[in-house]
Amino acid sequence: MAVFRADGGGTLGYGHWARCLALAEHLARLGWKSRLATASPATLPAHFRGFDGILRLEDSETADPQALRRVSPEADVLVVDHYGLDAQYERPCRGWARRIVVVDDLADRPHAADMLIDSADDARAASYRGLLPDACEVLAGPGHALLRPDFFPLRLRARPGARPVKRVLIDLGSAGRSSLVEAALAAAANAWPRARIDAVVPAADAQMLASAIAERSKNAVVHAGSGRMAELIAAADLAIGACGVSAWERCAAGLAAVAVVTAANQREVAASLRREGAALVVAGSGPALADAVAKLAAEPASRAALQSAAMHLCDGLGAARLAAALDLAAAGTGGSPVRLRPARRTDSDCMLAWQRDPRTRAFAKRTTAAPTADEHAAWIARKLHDPACVLQMILHGGEPAGVLRLDLAAAEPESWTVSIYVAPTHYRRGIARAALAFARRLRPGATLLAEVLPGNAASHALFRAAGYTAKGEVYECPPLRDMVPAS
Repeated sequence: MAVFRADGGGTLGYGHWARCLALAEHLARLGWKSRLATASPATLPAHFRGFDGILRLEDSETADPQALRRVSPEADVLVVDHYGLDAQYERPCRGWARRIVVVDDLADRPHAADMLIDSADDARAASYRGLLPDACEVLAGPGHALLRPDFFPLRLRARPGARPVKRVLIDLGSAGRSSLVEAALAAAANAWPRARIDAVVPAADAQMLASAIAERSKNAVVHAGSGRMAELIAAADLAIGACGVSAWERCAAGLAAVAVVTAANQREVAASLRREGAALVVAGSGPALADAVAKLAAEPASRAALQSAAMHLCDGLGAARLAAALDLAAAGTGGSPVRLRPARRTDSDCMLAWQRDPRTRAFAKRTTAAPTADEHAAWIARKLHDPACVLQMILHGGEPAGVLRLDLAAAEPESWTVSIYVAPTHYRRGIARAALAFARRLRPGATLLAEVLPGNAASHALFRAAGYTAKGEVYECPPLRDMVPAS
């Protein structure tokens, strides 16, 4: 059982609920149950009702950990995603909750957590120095962004390259009030007069904004709330959106965007988008927004570059990685934790050194010749920007220990070819088997395939132990089913 403590709606926005629901849905695929504990008075929008239960807290109980313990049975995991709560709230929950996970992006208060998630930037772990217990594990960067399961498949259907803009998505979140939405609408309508514009606005403001939007564009459609975001992102050719959770949703789908900073807590995300060239970031509305939209209208190549960089920055599997880590810990893997994170350009030298080691080359499937530096650089650049490839570093105790790659073999039904190698300095530590168990939980509905050379006895034993069955010259692992719920 996972219990989520988060509030939302009104001025708080829906980002906290969205992140919690994303993790809950991925855990559900592994057999978990989840409950949301919230003190927000508003009724949850229909698309946030995917939890197995809603635990209502009174306003006076917002910061009372004893109230949480009264309304819920014990939890295998307590997930706290709330800017108003800190270690003072989390510490009394120990014992009642076996593990505590905190989702944060402010780094402005102490936490009594076993694991902390901050998706804003890979370097954010350093910002929490002195605020966390020594044993707390920090998962930082867009590779750990908590997105719902329906966003990763958009990556596989992405349309890379310059293309005409026939449909524009405007989604400025809870900050999407009249002036900002109208400025975005005017910019889009001026740049692409014939394009359809999908404007997602807060449900409470939909009626008020509908008439103002209709006056500015006959091609605009107003959507009250964001229950269809995956569908709208998939249909769009360009977006104008905020720098919150929705920024990572757009990146995962490879959607070029003008990203608007609508709140102070979005500045770190905006900095990551700007630094990686994954969106055209503006700090305000009005002329700056209009100029940014006009620039993308005039430069199709810039839109294509944004798409490629966005997909590289966030692959949409962050919540799946966290769910896998929690599920494996619940199963008692023991020892130093094995984790997966997206590979980065900065991993290239490390990977090349492992690839050149004779012990790695001995069982390379295609050639025993070590790659040159240029060959390896070209290969990693190609793989990092391939939407049909999930290239990941295996971490052991937080340190790089190997590489696991998933290459799409077939989209329908979903199947992936697995390639794995462990750094020679980390042999015989059970790392490869743990990484394969992790990978199976990343895509629990997929079939995994592996090709192993006849003489590689260790790999044959590895894949058999990981639940793969030999079928001709290929090992096959069926979708993960019949899981025993954690609670």
